[in-house]
Amino acid sequence: MNPSFSHIKMVAIDCDETLVRSDNSISDYTVDVLHRLQQKGVAITIATGRMYQTAKPIGQALKLGNVPMILFSGGLIQELETGCKLFEQTVSIEVVRRIYELAKLYDWHIQSYVDDHLLCHHKTWQSDLYEKQTGATAEFLGDTLY
Repeated sequence: MNPSFSHIKMVAIDCDETLVRSDNSISDYTVDVLHRLQQKGVAITIATGRMYQTAKPIGQALKLGNVPMILFSGGLIQELETGCKLFEQTVSIEVVRRIYELAKLYDWHIQSYVDDHLLCHHKTWQSDLYEKQTGATAEFLGDTLY
């Protein structure tokens, strides 16, 4: 007996290590399943820690239409095709400065995003990995803080 999924109204799916394979591709099977869900009236959205420029190609590959994407782990909701921002919650510059100071003190790798740009203090294996996984190009700030 097949369980009924008629109560499901939306599927929100992460990108890295969930939707996107290790070679940054998406299987035809995944695309087919998501389209069948859409045809049954289930809303599909991408929910990721990624920024718009690195989530958009995934949404386009899925051919989802102009769906809202939940980006930056909920800090931004932006439409896939139009780029229209539906919700945005930024971090105050005072908080950014405090995090930056702690990162310097404890030698943490931090990434920040301003206007869809990836910013890092300096090049690390973490920034290299993120660039490889997402296709983003990091901008390195050194000791300059915005």
